[in-house]
Amino acid sequence: MSTSEIPRHGHILERWGTQRVHERRGQQRLYVVVVTVAYRLGPLGYLAHPELTAETGELVVTGLKGLLNDIIGHDGERFLYIIGGFAAFIFVSNIFGIFFFLQPPTSNPNTTFGLALCAFLYYNWQGIRSQGLVHYLKHFAGPMPLLAPLMIPIEIIGHLARILSLGMRLFGNIFGEHTATGIFMGMLPFVLPWPMMGLGIFGAFLQTFVFIMLTMVYIGGAVTVEEH
Repeated sequence: MSTSEIPRHGHILERWGTQRVHERRGQQRLYVVVVTVAYRLGPLGYLAHPELTAETGELVVTGLKGLLNDIIGHDGERFLYIIGGFAAFIFVSNIFGIFFFLQPPTSNPNTTFGLALCAFLYYNWQGIRSQGLVHYLKHFAGPMPLLAPLMIPIEIIGHLARILSLGMRLFGNIFGEHTATGIFMGMLPFVLPWPMMGLGIFGAFLQTFVFIMLTMVYIGGAVTVEEH
């Protein structure tokens, strides 16, 4: 490759990167429009089918409260809003994966690791609020002071690995599912759409459930640290 070709290839890469940024911005605007329209039409759906809408909402909230009380304890319902927020955002983002021509936000590692970081900061903050800074940090040292030099690095690595676990699991599953859907839709467009859409809905629900379940486990462990 001659030196004269380098600027040309660099210009092509720059144009490709700029195009990708504009595509993602356009998709983000589309997500905002869809969520806004759904929010505005929500009251109309309630007026048309008030009993069904109320029962569905009550079922979701009751299920989340039950999980919170079972995993965190009797005071777990105070975390309903943060867990519900995670669930709503992740599920709606995942649902975009059933349309092969759209890019679901959770197939982008920036989104999934941002969610994982929020969960990480939140459960640590709740642990400090509930236990106090000194008492919360004590459990990093382990049950015996003699083992503290060994346990502290292990605990820190284990907690940081939770960010990787939450972010990579959500990203990998949604990205892989969305990619596979696009491939199969291109091969057999009139045969596979409906089964793949059903699989996509199930995957969206499953990955949402796994994320909020792990977040609840982390919160429960942070706010109920045992005495050492």
